[in-house]
Amino acid sequence: MKLFSIETERLLLRPMRLSDAEEFLPMINDNKISNWIMLSPPISLKKERAYVRKSRRKWKQGKEFGFAVVLRENGELIGAAGTHRIDRENSQVELGIFLARSWHGKGCGKEAVSALLWLAFKKLKLHRIVYKVFEGNEASRNLISKLGGKEEGFLRESVRKKSKFVSAHVYAVLKKEWKQRGKAKVIPQGK
Repeated sequence: MKLFSIETERLLLRPMRLSDAEEFLPMINDNKISNWIMLSPPISLKKERAYVRKSRRKWKQGKEFGFAVVLRENGELIGAAGTHRIDRENSQVELGIFLARSWHGKGCGKEAVSALLWLAFKKLKLHRIVYKVFEGNEASRNLISKLGGKEEGFLRESVRKKSKFVSAHVYAVLKKEWKQRGKAKVIPQGK
């Protein structure tokens, strides 16, 4: 699938670039962030570059869409967001996001996840999105609830992070329950 970006009021969600890997490192190696995402630090530049390459390959195959989240006004990279595990047969996808700590609580997470919902429901024509939140991450639970997410379950000790298992809340938003918040538009890219 061709590359594209999504533009919102304040943000540009654009395809990840290899050069973004270095800027992602301080974010994903920050324990205040890494506690809530699948990765466990320390993450090396080599490993992060490999992830970006893999994400771009999967994009071209139409299997996932990994975006760098940047501010429209100045191009500052503030995080990453994307779709994972697109299941076309069951018309659903899983969403994920992280933002630099300095951007927590400023509404950018809500704006980025709103754009991903728009992508899933309007562009990809999917029926359902899934959003998993590790136990204790109340900010993300509140975010997805505000966007129409309904809690569907609790996966006890379902993910190994370093030497311990962590639990996760599972939320879903159905297309028929979704109300578009804000404007989003797709911007086609080159190859």
